[in-house]
This record gives sequence, C-alpha cells and structure tokens, in this order.
Amino acid sequence: MSSSQLRSQPIVVEVANGIVTLSGSAGDAVSSQMAETLASSVGGVRRVFNTLRVPPPPAVALASAAPPAAEAPEETRRPPRDDGERDREAARELMEKAKREMEAGNTGAAIAACQEVLRLDPMHPHARDCIERGNRRGGPPRRQ
Repeated sequence: MSSSQLRSQPIVVEVANGIVTLSGSAGDAVSSQMAETLASSVGGVRRVFNTLRVPPPPAVALASAAPPAAEAPEETRRPPRDDGERDREAARELMEKAKREMEAGNTGAAIAACQEVLRLDPMHPHARDCIERGNRRGGPPRRQ
C-alpha cells in the first residue's frame, strides 16, 4: 500500500503543539499503522495518537488463518514516555479536545480523547468521569 492510497480513506488528522490525533476509519490494520507511521515521520511531531477505527477481519479469514504471533498490546507499542511535563500537556490538550468534541455533539470522538488521556495518566482526575458522562451523553466535566 502506498501513502496515496491512504488519501481515499476517511482519516481525519488534527495537530496541536506537535501532537497529532488520527481519527476516522482505516480500511485495515495496515492502513492504520501506515497512517500512524507517516504522521510520526513529519518534522516537529512529538506524539501521535491513533484512534482510527479498523473493521474486524472477515470471519472466513479468521477460521482458516493460523494463530497470530504474540504481539504486544497497543498500549505497550506507543512511544516510551519522555517526561511527565509533556504527558501532562498532552493530557490537558486531549481533555480540551474532548470538551470541544462533546460540545459539538461528537460523543465518540470525545470518549476516544478521554481514553487516550487514561493511557497517558491512568489516574487522571477527570478522564474516567468524561467517559462516563460521554456514555450518558452528558458531556465532559465542567471546570470550576
């Protein structure tokens, strides 16, 4: 697959302060990985969050395929953490994105952003609440 083939796929790329978020759909896992690799190769990109939806492989292929080789879970494949300050900044930006998405009625994108926050900081004080509210369509928590 070439990068030009990715153009026909509904992939949304958002960039803020060197942090790239990929959302939308990829035709398959290879396309999703290629989009992530391309985004991370751009100068100035510090981190890429890949929230692309990938359809499951056809059931027929699963039945006849050999068991897949052991692969690291997605959480362990992300780049290693740099320093806590960059992670806090990324979490703050993702929570802002979640708020904007929720206000725009894009509940799924808001929940995905909050899930990325939890990957960065499993103890984030508002991310779990954001997901619960998103699931109830109540929106992210308001700042006080």
